[in-house]
Amino acid sequence: MHRATLEATNLGEYSRMCACLLRDRGWNAMILALRSDSDLHPAVRTIQHPAAHVLDHLRRHGAPVLMSTQPWTDARRTAAIA
Repeated sequence: MHRATLEATNLGEYSRMCACLLRDRGWNAMILALRSDSDLHPAVRTIQHPAAHVLDHLRRHGAPVLMSTQPWTDARRTAAIA
């Protein structure tokens, strides 16, 4: 799937589309297909707001996010599913 075809009119359709992409192409390809450059407008730095420079920094560089955790125990996994 190409990003241009990843448009859905409702959450169920979007979920099915993502599930198919994950099944057919794998996690990395799904993320690359769904990820956009930024959700912030390119001119965010010019807004009259004290945090404009911070928002622009986030637009250009993103925000650090912890993407891994310790492996879950069976009990934690069961509790999360419940």
